[in-house]
Amino acid sequence: MITHTRSKTIGWKWGVAAAAMGWLGTGGWLGTGGWLGPGSLQAQQGPAIAYPVNSWSFTERSSTVDEGFMRGQASIIGAVGELSYLNSLAAINYQEAQRRAIDNSVAYTKAYFERRELREEFLRRYGSKPFVGEARRRMVEYYQPKKLSASQFHHDTGAITWPHILRQAQYAPLKREIDAIFETRTWENSGNGSPTQLQVAQLVKSLAALLRENLQTMSAEQYIEAQEFLRSVDAEAKLPVMQRLEQAAAPEGTPAAPPVLAEPAASDGIGSDSVPAKSVPAADGSETRAAIGGGDSKTKWVSMQKLDL
Repeated sequence: MITHTRSKTIGWKWGVAAAAMGWLGTGGWLGTGGWLGPGSLQAQQGPAIAYPVNSWSFTERSSTVDEGFMRGQASIIGAVGELSYLNSLAAINYQEAQRRAIDNSVAYTKAYFERRELREEFLRRYGSKPFVGEARRRMVEYYQPKKLSASQFHHDTGAITWPHILRQAQYAPLKREIDAIFETRTWENSGNGSPTQLQVAQLVKSLAALLRENLQTMSAEQYIEAQEFLRSVDAEAKLPVMQRLEQAAAPEGTPAAPPVLAEPAASDGIGSDSVPAKSVPAADGSETRAAIGGGDSKTKWVSMQKLDL
């Protein structure tokens, strides 16, 4: 009797202890739903952490076959629940990782544009001002090749007066070819992209390379002057030759007949049909007035400016 009562007492104590440990492990203060378990951290921001599930006993073994069978079933059910629990934590962590990636991308974009604004503000306050207006025009003119003067290039004959440093014998073959091209250029075969311009550009490039090879034989000022002259020659080759007016050759010893001007019609308010035609050459030869008839009843007056060729 005493043994039976003692066994019941021990069993009751073990039951209370097991219940207490179960409440502390799974639903109590230290369990999954307690104050210190994962349930208390779900409302907080951050990754989800898996806490161990306490399913053990003091004996760590079953005392009977029925107890072992029930413990096995309980372990299977607990494992299924633990798997679902861990899968939910993994899903939470995956979404948290995505949220942090989005936050990082937003922060990167904000930082990028803030850096651009800071750079633009710095350049606006301390950077150099762009060349605009008159300053830009002067800068462009400064770097453009200088146009050959009348003493350096004769537009009527195409003759080039070379500087002294380029009159040496080693430059003579290339200069002769350039002179021949300039003297034989025509209005149809001149200008940027024409065959003569391409030939002159190649010859000028060869002449500049030969000049660099002989750099030790001249001063820096002479070298710069020669290179600037070659740049001007190359720029001159890109300009078209002005078309010359063809004039019919009169017989030798016979002066050219002056232009005959017809008086304009009275309907134009300038003259009358009864006035005979006359020639009116210009006094200085720079300008000649001529009447061009457009019909029996209308005559137009034009002014022909003599070209200084």
